[in-house]
Amino acid sequence: MISYGVYAGSLRSAIHAMKYQNNFWLGEILSQRMIMLLKNKNWQIDVVMPVPLSEERLQERGYNQAALLSKPIAKYFGWEHDHRSLVRVKENHSQVALTREQRFENVRSAFLSELPRRNNLRVLLVDDVFTTGATITEASKALQTAGFENIYAITLAKASIRN
Repeated sequence: MISYGVYAGSLRSAIHAMKYQNNFWLGEILSQRMIMLLKNKNWQIDVVMPVPLSEERLQERGYNQAALLSKPIAKYFGWEHDHRSLVRVKENHSQVALTREQRFENVRSAFLSELPRRNNLRVLLVDDVFTTGATITEASKALQTAGFENIYAITLAKASIRN
């Protein structure tokens, strides 16, 4: 798991603009930072997946900010982009005001991989912000159950919380 930067200052403002103010064009620009970071890794990736939103949140927002970041990454490296194999099956509360323990409980069993087993594939999970690792952990568990061999993760920013 790697992150491009710290969830603060102008990076935080850019993420908020992309996520909450419909500035989805920022996904292309911000993903370039993640691409630079991935170029220095020797990760062997088969498929790139955005961390999915719930149906309700997707309807509300109209787009998945993680997919805005994952699509350009997959395109740049020539990797498959798959936004259907991993789904969020649990409508959970916003994680923003929750403690570390509450975040893990909030996303427990929130994800499912609905497709037939995809053995031996190496997946790159993409999300906007890493806070406690609860979301990435639960998404990874669902992918492991579906037979994905190696799971890597990248986020645009990493936050630090004190809870």
